[in-house]
Amino acid sequence: MTIAAKPKKRLTAEYSKLRNLMINLSESQNFDFFIMICILANTFVLAFNWYMQPKSYKDVLEIFNYTFMAIFTIEAIIKIIAQRLNYFKDSWNIFDFIVVAGTAIILGITWAGLAKGLEILSTILRTLRIGRVFRLIKK
Repeated sequence: MTIAAKPKKRLTAEYSKLRNLMINLSESQNFDFFIMICILANTFVLAFNWYMQPKSYKDVLEIFNYTFMAIFTIEAIIKIIAQRLNYFKDSWNIFDFIVVAGTAIILGITWAGLAKGLEILSTILRTLRIGRVFRLIKK
């Protein structure tokens, strides 16, 4: 198992000010800790769905979903700016990107009112979002 482990490539800050900022932010322990807390909180929120839940409760959960979607989208943008194409060389980053893009698409379709009959996609996407917890094992 340790033979298959690869050292993490350290990005050097020799680029534009924006990219340098994104490199420093994406490699920060505080940023990593914040994202881990958000992943756990997102999993916790996703666990609080049940059949015939009150509309007011469902609305609050939807606000949380949009908030987490925004946080994870910003995380992906920060890492893509920092790592450029190297972002897509890490399988966990690819998984995160697919989950973020899928969440944006499904929430956008739902928000536009076009999601009639697509509830199964939301369920599949929730399952993938919960799968992000396994990323914490990597840390």
